[in-house]
Amino acid sequence: MADLTYQGLLLDKAGHTKLNLSNGEAVIYSPYGSGKAFVLSGVALKVYKLLESGLTVEEIINTAQSPEWEETVQAVIAYFTDRGLFADKRKTKTFSAAKKPKSIALWIHVTDTCNLRCDYCYVHKGKRRLSKEACDVIVSALKADTETFQIKEVELKFAGGEPLVDIEIVSYFMDQARAALLPLGVKIHLAIITNGTLVTDEKAKFLKNEAFSVMVSLDGLGDFNNARKYADGRTSVHQVLEGIECLLNAGVRPTILTTVSDTNVEGLWDLMIYVREKGLTLSLSPSRDYEQELGLKMNVEHISNEMVVFLHKVCLLPDSDLPRLSFNGIQFTGGRTHICGGGSNYFAVDPDAGVCFCQMTVDKPMGLVTDKDSILSFATSQDTILEGGECLTCIWKNVCCGGCAVLAMNAGTFGKPSVMCDLMKRILPSILLYEGRKIRRLKERKTCLP
Repeated sequence: MADLTYQGLLLDKAGHTKLNLSNGEAVIYSPYGSGKAFVLSGVALKVYKLLESGLTVEEIINTAQSPEWEETVQAVIAYFTDRGLFADKRKTKTFSAAKKPKSIALWIHVTDTCNLRCDYCYVHKGKRRLSKEACDVIVSALKADTETFQIKEVELKFAGGEPLVDIEIVSYFMDQARAALLPLGVKIHLAIITNGTLVTDEKAKFLKNEAFSVMVSLDGLGDFNNARKYADGRTSVHQVLEGIECLLNAGVRPTILTTVSDTNVEGLWDLMIYVREKGLTLSLSPSRDYEQELGLKMNVEHISNEMVVFLHKVCLLPDSDLPRLSFNGIQFTGGRTHICGGGSNYFAVDPDAGVCFCQMTVDKPMGLVTDKDSILSFATSQDTILEGGECLTCIWKNVCCGGCAVLAMNAGTFGKPSVMCDLMKRILPSILLYEGRKIRRLKERKTCLP
């Protein structure tokens, strides 16, 4: 093992977060080193606690608790060093030029038409629909980009409006993309986001046969789904639940997408129970409904308090009952600087073949595909965390990455904390606690393998 210089080496307590799990282990996250969350137990946790008490590595080694003690401590310290627990928190990340994209993700806005009128929807309801001519133009540009940039993976995500209004054009686009890209060795991932009310046995079978990943929007059970209503004010929850059953019967296991707001946050527990019993994943995303004069249209304290209570309750469940949750881009997986690839290798295209930064700006295209016969040529750099900005000193900087770029554009917060910052700082420790539970469960499952 390589020698390490231990003299004066102290734990950087301010540079990471440690939370205790219910079984006595601990989950730790640091934005330095690997930038990944990890769980400590056994000897590693013991060494950490000695460091936490103020002992140096040298002093810990000198306790000589066993013949192998020094070698064990060295291995633990090497691991801690890799994970950034001794990092100089004054050092900030240097931002480099954008890397060459390895994949393209495309949000295909099939139509403005929708049978629902959700309170927080950002899509202007109209009559635009994707035509076959627009499909051909978009696919041609995709093919050109995969050849020019040597792209080997493409994700096509069909949405709207409600994409199941026109499943025929979805099928046409899919067929054209396969014909153009598969001979080039490009792998295609298909996905669709639906409100669930128009799912039929035939459509569910189509999605299953064509290997679509399916996401269904559902904000809660009963009245907790009232923000997702028909134009005449009727609730949609019963039809959504029927659509989910239709998908399950066809062998499709959808992810449930939930926009968390003041109107449904208190119903998350019952929704989680339903989703868990169906063996599905629940994806939670705080509402980004924002107006210049009013700010975020939510009670941040109410939502953060309820989400913290919900997540702590989840984290007390036994491993066998732990639900599958995700948090719309929030990850503890390394030194990221963007919450998503919007405007970089992820774009939306509207029914007129307009290229948009992402789905949040589908009514504000940057130009037409035909302007450049390309999609990636519209790539732009929109760093919500700027070198020298306040976010660089935040421990969560590579987890929330400064938040949504479009929200930052609307609120004028580039290089400043996002309007979601207070909410994120309140709920991220609880999300980290859940992440620790996931890591621990995976670890135990691996241990149980023959």
